[in-house]
This record gives sequence, structure tokens and C-alpha cells, in this order.
Amino acid sequence: MKKLLFVLLYGCICCFLLGCKSDNGAKVFRDLNARDVSSFTVTLLPPAAEFTTDDETSISELVDILREITLLESDDSYRDYNGQWVEFQLKMNDGGVRTIAAYNPFIIIDGVGYQTEYAPCEKLNAFGNALYDSLS
Repeated sequence: MKKLLFVLLYGCICCFLLGCKSDNGAKVFRDLNARDVSSFTVTLLPPAAEFTTDDETSISELVDILREITLLESDDSYRDYNGQWVEFQLKMNDGGVRTIAAYNPFIIIDGVGYQTEYAPCEKLNAFGNALYDSLS
């Protein structure tokens, strides 16, 4: 009986720890809604391009991607990396401005760098490049 109780307790603890591990990180944009954003500007470096859109479909796609972003830990070592910088400056309907840059494996939000999961960050980068390509 003690052995069974120990196994059950051990199993519960393992399940709890796995549940905690899968929820590591913060989804800071989980409550962001497309109706909160009036327009956004994309800056790509390289190729040193910048454009602005207020297209509702593009805003909705961007917000959907931002909701997937999970911040792991604060990390400003992105300054030591080389690669393509894809920055989105969101103009909010309440008059505020948010700046989010994809610089995989980092997300920079309003000047603060965070490590992030690779796939959503890459998706954000690809989205900015696809918009640029559609305008060219």
C-alpha cells in the first residue's frame, strides 16, 4: 500500500512539474486584438526598407503571430549578433506605440531584448519579408 501511495504521489509530482515546464515563458501579446491596432510600420535591415500599412488583413495576421510569441528570459545579448532586423512599430488606437523586433532567437519589445522560441520569431520575420516582397 505504501509503495502504491509513493508511486501515485511521485506521478502527481511529475505531472505537476511537466505542467509548469510547458507554461514557462510569457505570452505578453495574448490579449492583443486586431481592433487595438490602427496601423503598423515595418523596417527591414537589410535591405534598409520601411513601409507602413493599415490593411486590416495584414494587421490581423500580425496580431495572430504576435499572440504566438513566448518570451523566455530577458537578454540583451542580441546586440552581439548579426542578422536581419525586422521591426514592427504598432500604432495603437489608444494613441500608444509599441515596437517589436524579430531578431531570432530574440524578440526586442520597446528596446528590451528577450530570448524566445525559434518558430514564432521566424514566422514574424517571414511575415515582414513577405509583406515587403508583395510591395516590390
